[in-house]
Amino acid sequence: MNYHDLQIEVYKWLKSKYDKDYYFTFSVRQKASKGAEKNYFIGTERSRYFSTTFWQIPVSYPGSSTDLINLVFALKKNNKLEIYFQFYQTRYPNSQQNQYALDLIKNIKPRLKSFSSLKFQEGKEKSKMEFFTVIIPKHYDSFEESIPDLESMLLEIIPIVDEEILKLKNIHADFIAHRFTVKSQADMISRMYDRFNKYSKGEEEEIVEEEEWKIIQDFDTWFVKKYDESPGIYNGMVIGFIYQLINFKNLITINDLNNQTQETLEIVRNEIPNFDYEGLDYFDEFLNFILTKNTQIKKMKQPINQILYGPPGTGKTYNTINKALAIIENKSIDELARENRKNLKKRFNSYVNSGQIVFTTFHQSMSYEDFIEGIKPIKPKEEDNFVKYDIHNGVFKKLCLSCSKFKFKPGDKIGEYEITKIGSEILYLLKPQAKTIVPLPIYLINELYSLVKEGKITLKDIKDKQAADKMSSDTEKYIINGYPNIFPLLVEKMINVTQPDNHVIIIDEINRGNVSQIFGELITLIEEDKRLGNNEALEITLPYSKEKFSVPSNLYIIGTMNTADRSVEALDTALRRRFSFEEMPPKPDLLQSPSEIFEKLLWDYKEHPWEDDEYIAKEKELLDALDAPKGLWDKRKEIWTLMNVDKKNGNIKNGTYFKEFFNNDINFKDLLITINQRIEKLIDKDHAIGHAYFIGKNDETIIESFYKNIIPLLQEYFFGDYGKIGLVLGRGFVREKENKSSVFADFDYSSENYDEKEMYEIMDYRNDAVHLIKIKGKEVEMDFRKAIQVLMNQEIE
Repeated sequence: MNYHDLQIEVYKWLKSKYDKDYYFTFSVRQKASKGAEKNYFIGTERSRYFSTTFWQIPVSYPGSSTDLINLVFALKKNNKLEIYFQFYQTRYPNSQQNQYALDLIKNIKPRLKSFSSLKFQEGKEKSKMEFFTVIIPKHYDSFEESIPDLESMLLEIIPIVDEEILKLKNIHADFIAHRFTVKSQADMISRMYDRFNKYSKGEEEEIVEEEEWKIIQDFDTWFVKKYDESPGIYNGMVIGFIYQLINFKNLITINDLNNQTQETLEIVRNEIPNFDYEGLDYFDEFLNFILTKNTQIKKMKQPINQILYGPPGTGKTYNTINKALAIIENKSIDELARENRKNLKKRFNSYVNSGQIVFTTFHQSMSYEDFIEGIKPIKPKEEDNFVKYDIHNGVFKKLCLSCSKFKFKPGDKIGEYEITKIGSEILYLLKPQAKTIVPLPIYLINELYSLVKEGKITLKDIKDKQAADKMSSDTEKYIINGYPNIFPLLVEKMINVTQPDNHVIIIDEINRGNVSQIFGELITLIEEDKRLGNNEALEITLPYSKEKFSVPSNLYIIGTMNTADRSVEALDTALRRRFSFEEMPPKPDLLQSPSEIFEKLLWDYKEHPWEDDEYIAKEKELLDALDAPKGLWDKRKEIWTLMNVDKKNGNIKNGTYFKEFFNNDINFKDLLITINQRIEKLIDKDHAIGHAYFIGKNDETIIESFYKNIIPLLQEYFFGDYGKIGLVLGRGFVREKENKSSVFADFDYSSENYDEKEMYEIMDYRNDAVHLIKIKGKEVEMDFRKAIQVLMNQEIE
């Protein structure tokens, strides 16, 4: 199919409908952009798609270059035609009209999901754009062949849009949205033909945004040249372009973006010169994305306070390890994701052992005294006749005190002293000649450091008793008591060393404690600008110790929150405002089959020979994790050759090449999607099932996960309502118990209301158990695999 000829065919078809029914109006291109002067519709030949719309709904916001609703005609592989409706609007409207437009397509969306003859797809939940499409699930060799399906699509979708526009306008009379008028239709077509005439005569006309186009074309050339010279630096720009491909071209998946495979980079490098730059605002968005977030020379800064939230089993606690390491080691999450998990866990544990990372869990009995400070009993000695109490620091205060501004280590020499130990609150120094230990409170050293840094005192002043009145009474006491020479040496060393190490506290299940009580007055101090050393820094006097206290700026807080927990609603509003929230939804795409996982490894290392040390290490590690049989090892090179032949012929069959070597007939990805769709219908998406319960499982081991994790969660979610559990799992897992009328004892109380009560039970397929149940009127010997087929509404094999 020829792009320009296709436009003509589509235009003639639309025009014929308009000629028969002048209320059937549609849009055509009005402005000329370079390379698209003679185009009938919005789009360019380089983009290989064009679009029209039937409604005039003004929208304007940064990043816009499209109508709210578009009918798109796209030329795909082998010049096959794909047709779909696209709905696109910002989720952060900057005007009332934009808000109405967003409300409109949100109202339309649920109605479009129900079409069995059309395929519904939507963008990422966390994207700043509301984006979804309704696609005819066929590709055509000619436009004429598509017309019957296209007609049916219009008959279904156009009335829905018209109805929802009318509903919204009845509520908001100032909402501008309507079909193009007959006059505006005639004007658009007239201006289009005027444009055709000018360019067919060779007349010169100032092309819209001509200078900007030249800049972008120059960028194409520059990018490809620079990428060849130094691919490492420009991978960030590639990632930015992938963002466009995912959202608007559907050429690659989000997994490719996360993994940054060489194959993906090659796709992007080839696609950049063909990018549809008609929307220059998109290009600005693209540049902003790559320059601020995805260049490899700039690390993404982690929020100072963040909470990972989502339903059970979505990897919240699992991901805190990567988050904490990214903060401690100043690395990006993407860099860490490419590392071996065992190595990450080993480094994480080392930071926990050194006190740089602290892990705690909130619970109902957690208190301010446990977290900040409180009065606690001291273990009595034998001769004591009464209980003694002392002020003890809680886990958070201890970590704050250990976030010192210096990087000392045991063995460092401080004048004639040597550091023997660094505690969370005390620095211990040894004077070798006298063999005496000198304990110094770390907060006093920090206080002196701040005074010198702010220019309030000098290092020399610290030695003089006269400087004591500029410091706290505690500091004065330590100077007078005979250690005046230690402080200036310590402070001098602190000034000469690098930035302090970052520290992290991980609070698991943060919503399960009474957070307002646990944090107390520190709820204000954890804000980034209120941290020690920042512009609006604050300090308080603690209630028990009466010490002045502030939260250091190098202490990061990571919390996790289970959205299925009923205590979520009780989460303090003040805490909500001070944390950055990151959703951790179920990720079915992570549930690749073992064959898909091994195939991906081969593609990722396709440039590496089989004997390459780096590849061999990765291959062995993966095959061990997959528990792969020897047969795979013996045949892998032969199969790799077949994979390359299939790819060259455009016949690649992902996920099938090594399937014979693994015991995985159940499609975990589709199974998780199906279960969660049903849960969302019956409750909400916050009570979904996480992907973690399926990862690393096969057809045998998934059975234990079903009975130890998934089914108990459903029982909790539905409060033991087995009818709803049955709607999720199907009759292969839930059956009605035989109802015996004589179940009750003889007693003078009517059992009439209970005799006929339905009772259900979960069928247990562990230990190769088989159950006899009726399916469509026939008795079937049911095992776990057949039960899964019933759950998925599949025919039983």
